Amino acid sequence: MKISRPERIQRNRTGYNKSLGLCWSGRWLLLAGLWTCWTSSAAVVIVEDGEARAVVVIADDASATARYAADEFVEHVERATGRRLTIATEGAVPASYAGRVFIGDTVAARQEGIAPDTLGGDVFVLRTRGTDLYVVGKEDQEVDPLDERQPYGGTLFGVYELLERYLQVRWLWPGELGTFVPSTDTVVLGPLDEVVAPALRWRRFRNRMPRALRHYPDEVRRLAFSQEGLERYARDLQIYRRRQRLGDSEPKPTAGHYFFNWWPRYGQEHPEWFALDEEGRRGAEDPNARHVALCFSNPDLHRFIVDEAWDGGDELRLGDIDRSVYCLCDECMAWDGPQPTSGPASRIPGQRITSDRYARFWKTIYEKAVQRNPDVMVTTLLYFHYFPAPLTDIKLNENIYGEFCPWGHGIHEWYPASEERLEWQRQQWKGWARTGISMGYRPNHPLAGYAMPHINTWQGGNFLRFAYQHGLLGVDFSSLDAQWAVRGPELYMYFRLFIDPRQPIGEVREEYFSGFGPAADKVREYFDYWESHNLRLHLDGEWDNMWIWPSRAPAQYPPEVFPPAEALLAEALAVARTDERPAFAERVAFLQAGLEHARLCVAFIRQLKNGDLDDPAQLATLRGELDHLIGFRRDHEHLYIADYHWLATRELQRRDLREEFLKVLEATPAHTPHEHEDGTY
Repeated sequence: MKISRPERIQRNRTGYNKSLGLCWSGRWLLLAGLWTCWTSSAAVVIVEDGEARAVVVIADDASATARYAADEFVEHVERATGRRLTIATEGAVPASYAGRVFIGDTVAARQEGIAPDTLGGDVFVLRTRGTDLYVVGKEDQEVDPLDERQPYGGTLFGVYELLERYLQVRWLWPGELGTFVPSTDTVVLGPLDEVVAPALRWRRFRNRMPRALRHYPDEVRRLAFSQEGLERYARDLQIYRRRQRLGDSEPKPTAGHYFFNWWPRYGQEHPEWFALDEEGRRGAEDPNARHVALCFSNPDLHRFIVDEAWDGGDELRLGDIDRSVYCLCDECMAWDGPQPTSGPASRIPGQRITSDRYARFWKTIYEKAVQRNPDVMVTTLLYFHYFPAPLTDIKLNENIYGEFCPWGHGIHEWYPASEERLEWQRQQWKGWARTGISMGYRPNHPLAGYAMPHINTWQGGNFLRFAYQHGLLGVDFSSLDAQWAVRGPELYMYFRLFIDPRQPIGEVREEYFSGFGPAADKVREYFDYWESHNLRLHLDGEWDNMWIWPSRAPAQYPPEVFPPAEALLAEALAVARTDERPAFAERVAFLQAGLEHARLCVAFIRQLKNGDLDDPAQLATLRGELDHLIGFRRDHEHLYIADYHWLATRELQRRDLREEFLKVLEATPAHTPHEHEDGTY
């Protein structure tokens, strides 16, 4: 199993590299050797002075992707200009239009020499010839255009590239309000002659909505979306994710926790395969224990993995259990490198760096497995005590794939972080890259924050840019908890960097703030306030980065931090209302709703932690507060200020609050969906 590496080239600011004959779209890599930039290509007039000048053309038997792409193009052009373009099939193109936009695999595109079948996954061609424009990617008639796991998004992504580049469309968050389309009376596209490929081979931001739709427990539903609200949010979220070009342009290697259930299966017969603990015992007392570490130096274990456990396919998974434990036998300890005596890695009590042991294990297994299958790829996480780079100069190869996974505790930093920790983390990435392995990035830090304005753009964004500059192949973020109204710039930033990891963070932030029109400066100041607050807490030693569970929010977001933020948004709203276009003020009101929701959440958690639920009066007060919070969520669920499903799951899953939450919830009446003026709930 081979991972194709995106070609990395030097580009000047004009977008053309003369020495290599390559074009740069500003978003994705342009492939060499297929087409060059044709400066003689004509621009195509789509709308001129408020009048439609072009028709959109699809094949007579157009794929679902091409039809959807055409609809997206027409919808956004109409939002920008007020003019709706005609969509016609090739066999029925009206003669009254001066220009044609061919979307998808058409006869005309093939006559122009564009062969979709030769294009890679999610690659697209943008070409103008005379008064015609071609937007073409590889297609499959059976593919759902919103399916992220298929490599046939090129035609759709080409349309999104045009909308962003020429119409300055910005999708700030899911739904109507989050779609920012500046008004214009003229749209001219081109000249163009480009073949554009994804910069990252896979772009994943894990989505919990499909699972939520399958299983929505009543206790979660009562705290979260109504059933109708959940379904609507899941649909609009998937549309948004595709507009941001999430997906797999080629199959992603599977890296996860593979050995977590081996003790129940093999422990009784082969206890010697399992880790030795401090008391000299192998394995675990519980025969059903699932998280039992292995003895990676055991040669018989190596033989079993390659000859029996593995099926001989192109992927051999060696991800360890999801626990920070390891074998203490002399052989395994001898495989470790010399332990650090200074720096962040030396300050974790009881933490041993076992990266060299793991790297030697992967290398040993690979060398055995490649004799059975020359195309095999070994896959693993870079996690827990084997997250730091090896302490020796061990050499691996690109057929060993590791996903860099900072897990949020101690030296495995999340954001915000001190500059010392940030530099240490960068050095760990570079250290693993020097071994020669292929690398993906699978951070957990989006899980943090609860409903709070736990926002960080500069540090997290710049690390992703750094990783791309040092060999990053793809991203798999865990997970999209999607607190859109309090962490919007951070979420938007990551989606934009997935498309173009070279973009400066400041430019991406300004894209987001532009959606607030004249209030952009005040909205920037508002989010900077929270980013500074979070960093200050960390540097003062009052920040626990691990998860920020609901129970920790009151200490980090006390009542006095909210009024300055509320004042900034009030000023932003006043400025936004000076513009005749209501969307700018509505977006500021969206932020206000998110902040009020955060304030209500943390206030209720504070009372819940400090209250006496056996006191009827206090229970009645808490019931009233929870009723108010749930009512607020339902009244605003159509705006998507937050992923209520994620929040409710978090609120009910923690042992330190679950019992209390359930007791108050049982005393709170269920809310019915709230109908809005537009007929939605």
